Amino acid sequence: MPITREVRTSNRLDSSNKHDLTVITAAERLFLWRHRMKSSSGRLLGRNGAAMNQAEAAAHLGINPGRYNNLENGLRTGLSAEEAERLAAPLNLDPVPGELCFIARRRSGLLLSTIERELGVSRPRFHELERAGAAMVLRHWATRGFLFPSEVYSLLLTE
Repeated sequence: MPITREVRTSNRLDSSNKHDLTVITAAERLFLWRHRMKSSSGRLLGRNGAAMNQAEAAAHLGINPGRYNNLENGLRTGLSAEEAERLAAPLNLDPVPGELCFIARRRSGLLLSTIERELGVSRPRFHELERAGAAMVLRHWATRGFLFPSEVYSLLLTE
């Protein structure tokens, strides 16, 4: 019997937007920005790899780490005008196809092991395909009902 429990609650987004990847929340944009940024410590290995962790991102933006965590998790938090200004650049990004796959995975709440089994690939190979925005992974999320921006659909036809 396959394990298909959800990691996150199914109401992470309201049901009308959960599968619509043309709508990226501010929390998701902040999450993607952090993953694009390199760690200030020069770290290359670990849970986040070379990407910033939340504490480093909070320090970089001059925001309390707890408040940063709340922002990245989509919780309401009162921001000063100064803090909101510091968030303007991180929130102004356009996700690439691999990042859209990453967001689809987060929104789905599925375990990595479930997705790997469905695609018939190892974890390192899945991460490689996801980062690249490979057609195989894009098609996987499209068949699960995720809607991509129009410019991504041409990539579904490759491979």
